[in-house]
Amino acid sequence: MKRLLAALVLATLVVTPSICSAEDTAVLQARADSLETLRADLQRQLAEVEGSLEALQSRIAELELSAAEREGGIYTTLAMLGRLRSQPSSKGEPVAELPKGSVVQILGYPKATYWRVRAGGVDGYLGTLYLEVNDEMRQMRADFDYEQLSPAERSRREMLLDTYGDSLGARLIKRELWIGMTLEMLWDSRGIPSSTTSTTTATELHGQICYGEPLPKLCVYLVNNVVTSWQRFTN
Repeated sequence: MKRLLAALVLATLVVTPSICSAEDTAVLQARADSLETLRADLQRQLAEVEGSLEALQSRIAELELSAAEREGGIYTTLAMLGRLRSQPSSKGEPVAELPKGSVVQILGYPKATYWRVRAGGVDGYLGTLYLEVNDEMRQMRADFDYEQLSPAERSRREMLLDTYGDSLGARLIKRELWIGMTLEMLWDSRGIPSSTTSTTTATELHGQICYGEPLPKLCVYLVNNVVTSWQRFTN
């Protein structure tokens, strides 16, 4: 019985190709080519529809944002799909899922990287990553950061901004280092050093200012009171 079945299968495999004539094969190939062309055309149309839908959603978000702003308050849109959470943390319970382009009202900046927002009458928290940050939000964040400073830090911040202006003052507030900064800027940026040394040649004054005790963690090198390089130590 098994031999008979095997013989029938073998016969089928051998005979089947002879059933389809060259004409039948050409017809099938033409149909396959036609279906492939149709598939490609449908994919193109789908991409066009998706593009139009995205543009329409973006326009709707713009109109909603404009209408919301006329009512007062600070509003923005989502830069990507985001989850509204019950707490300003990734561990907060999801309250709602908001699609890209959703309009939200900014209620506050209670914690670094998170904003308190209102969307569709529901309050919750969203990370900065999910939001299109505008100038009003930047100002709110700057105000929040200022409120967290101690009196001494506020005084230092105001002194640096008054002395050096907004651009340089902001860099010094962050205690940045850069080649070309002056000795005075270095002191204002990093504070009183743990040690200083200097040598004088016929034309130049070379200085080394180090921070960290008992072993230095940072040494800054100057020529004629201008920073030329620095070195950090892991000790």
